[in-house]
Amino acid sequence: MKKILHYVRQFFKLLFQGHFFLIFHRILTAVLPDRVLGTKKAVLYKMDWSRRSARRSFEGLECFRGNEGTVEEIVRDLYDGGGVAREFYMKLYRDGIEPWVARREGRIVGVIWLYTGWYLLPWEGYDAWLLNIEVEPTAKFFANGFVHPTARRLGISTILAECCFDHYPRCDFYTCIDETNFPSKISREKLGFRRCAVVYFVRIFQTTRCAFMPKAGRRRRFKLTKGRPAEVSLVGVEPPVRRSFGDGVDKMKQ
Repeated sequence: MKKILHYVRQFFKLLFQGHFFLIFHRILTAVLPDRVLGTKKAVLYKMDWSRRSARRSFEGLECFRGNEGTVEEIVRDLYDGGGVAREFYMKLYRDGIEPWVARREGRIVGVIWLYTGWYLLPWEGYDAWLLNIEVEPTAKFFANGFVHPTARRLGISTILAECCFDHYPRCDFYTCIDETNFPSKISREKLGFRRCAVVYFVRIFQTTRCAFMPKAGRRRRFKLTKGRPAEVSLVGVEPPVRRSFGDGVDKMKQ
């Protein structure tokens, strides 16, 4: 009987943690217009090298760190050469953010941008609500990843990440994924990333509040000012040790 109760408690705990926000988000956004209420949940991950999956390969795929000329290719092949996209990604490159790209049959099919020591998490645009996330000075942060629709479900983003791991073998790696982006979450968790923090944004009319909730360390709740980044840190925050259903049962037996 104790085993059954333990499994039931664990099931509802996981259900609540994983899906309550989505249910809450969908109900409220369906009832209230976007100008009244906006919500977002982003999950921050840190690479756990003990869980790294076996390296994958893809015949005919070339992965490398890009340069300024590569940025032009990225905009042309992935974003239809749009002027706004070109300006944005050129600024990223000039700010020292590294583009790691995958090329197949002469065209760019995927990109990951690699920040060092920090990441600027936007919500509703880079001129709106911003959260500057500090990590260790040598740590890398995956962001702004994109794979062309015709090349998805081939593991290209995973191969790009592995190229970065090989190039920076002694660095910690972080990434940030929207809670509703299930394919990216599954891909990163299979690669070896584990949750280390959660960020909630809630906007009511033009007042936006943020909750920064690391798995270990001090949690923060604060109001955001439009166009002015708030500062939070992941330095020293480690993902909790993963436990299985059987762990609690073993303790009860003891």
